[in-house]
Amino acid sequence: MRRLWINATKCSGCRICQLVCSQRWTGDGFNSRMSAIQVKVVDLLKADVPVVCMQCKRAPCEIECPTGAIRREAVTGVLRIVEQECIGCGACARACPFGAIILHPQRVAPIKCDLCEGKPLCADHCPTGALVLRPEVTIGDEKRQEYATKRYGAGEGRQGS
Repeated sequence: MRRLWINATKCSGCRICQLVCSQRWTGDGFNSRMSAIQVKVVDLLKADVPVVCMQCKRAPCEIECPTGAIRREAVTGVLRIVEQECIGCGACARACPFGAIILHPQRVAPIKCDLCEGKPLCADHCPTGALVLRPEVTIGDEKRQEYATKRYGAGEGRQGS
């Protein structure tokens, strides 16, 4: 399974990701409130942080949906909302620990990231590389590398036996 990986330290706050995502959801024009990705200012960090569906394995949104309108695709593992089955109750949005499900007054069904059929527009258009689609098993690689560099020093290779 592939997931959208966010490196918040690279986010410039330009919100291009929101614009291209909103264009996909609205079909014409731009409306950042109609975007499945939201860039939020985190006061504590004094930084812009993209918020997007993390495609949780035990997804609270899927569990809490009273009609079963949120389903995981068998092949891609992406959680999707079946609009025809959604009653617009908002249980999924309340259950999401990330606040990544968007309720909008002009729609019955909420908006959530579906990874744009495997080619996320937000990642394709991110000028700083803050958003990257990756295989889930590689998500922690950069953190492990960062830790190893801090712990053992940069440039030090393996010692021979």
